[in-house]
Amino acid sequence: MELLTFVKESKSRLSYIANLIVKGRERDAFTAFGLLNNNIPARTDPRLKNLLAGLVVSSVQAQENPRKFEDPLTAFEDPLTAFEDPLTAFEDPLTAFKNPDLQKLALKLISIGK
Repeated sequence: MELLTFVKESKSRLSYIANLIVKGRERDAFTAFGLLNNNIPARTDPRLKNLLAGLVVSSVQAQENPRKFEDPLTAFEDPLTAFEDPLTAFEDPLTAFKNPDLQKLALKLISIGK
């Protein structure tokens, strides 16, 4: 399965995960993210997990501060069009997000399933 197809098919699940986090249900969100990771096809670029985590955290950031950030999961028909190279957009979660809480959230999501 192609990267673009997988992300498009996962968009509603990513939104659901972000909504769980915003509602304070992180444990449920981490479980849902882990299940999504289990569906990543074999031989897919390992950076896909970082991209998915980055999209979730960006969505959380946008929901928490809607005037400042646009939600990549709802603002675009294709969330990957927001980034020049989507696989490198969130390669390093420590530099992708300025807020330390969002950095921790991204790292927690990326560490799921290791």
